[in-house]
Amino acid sequence: MQEQLDLIEQVYELIVNFVVAYSFQLLGAVLVLILGFLVGGWVSRALLRVQEKRGVDVTLRALIASTVRIMVVGLFLIIAAISNCCMPVIWLCTKRSSKMTFRYRFRSGNCAC
Repeated sequence: MQEQLDLIEQVYELIVNFVVAYSFQLLGAVLVLILGFLVGGWVSRALLRVQEKRGVDVTLRALIASTVRIMVVGLFLIIAAISNCCMPVIWLCTKRSSKMTFRYRFRSGNCAC
């Protein structure tokens, strides 16, 4: 019973340390993704209007606008991932002698992305 309580306490401590250390990085990544969805929608709607004025086929303009929106959101996703690729926590979960232990190790601060 004490081993289980120690394990729960250890997991709780790891989660709290992770949230305290990396909450601003995660918040920044979420904000970049939200901005990506907003910009992607704006670019897609602008492209639809331009194509409508030029008389492009309805199916083709929807395909082009959707593709451009996905590409813009993908670029913002890459930006969010690259900005947070150096998050130094690597979570390892290993099974040892009938009890689960959670460990983490730190990488160097240099990005190797």
